[in-house]
Amino acid sequence: MPEPHPLLGPLTAAVGAWQGDGTGHLPGAPEFTWHERLVCATPGTPVLSFSQRTTRPDGSPFHAEDGWVRVPPELQTDGDGVAAVEVAVASPTGVVEALAGTLRPTTDGFVLDASSTTVAGTPAAGRVHETRRRWTWDGEELVIDFWMATPGHPDRFHHLTTRLRRAT
Repeated sequence: MPEPHPLLGPLTAAVGAWQGDGTGHLPGAPEFTWHERLVCATPGTPVLSFSQRTTRPDGSPFHAEDGWVRVPPELQTDGDGVAAVEVAVASPTGVVEALAGTLRPTTDGFVLDASSTTVAGTPAAGRVHETRRRWTWDGEELVIDFWMATPGHPDRFHHLTTRLRRAT
């Protein structure tokens, strides 16, 4: 695997495989759980790719998505260590997200926080109007939070939290 690009900064710590469990909810519905495996890689450019697969507690497939975090050189400024990021995510449900946000180094890791600029879907996809994704790494654990707004819930709500530990 190529060396991570220096613009990825603290995000290079995410390269590798992660696994753990998640919890989620929809307003008015019972909480649900899953097991997740996340694999992050870099092609040597200022891009981190990720592939996420989940299974239900009984081991059956649940959800999947593939995405990319891009640290565009043309959006970077010098000084504070905070990087502008763009995120693209596609899922087999037919929903595709484009997000923009920041990558901020912390004492022990980083926080990547991005909100949707566009959410699109295939004709049969469930409608999602808005999303937000936050990755927080503290040197030991990668916590991924996800918010969304839908036609039935137009105010963005916290939908998912996954807590992952390094698998490799």
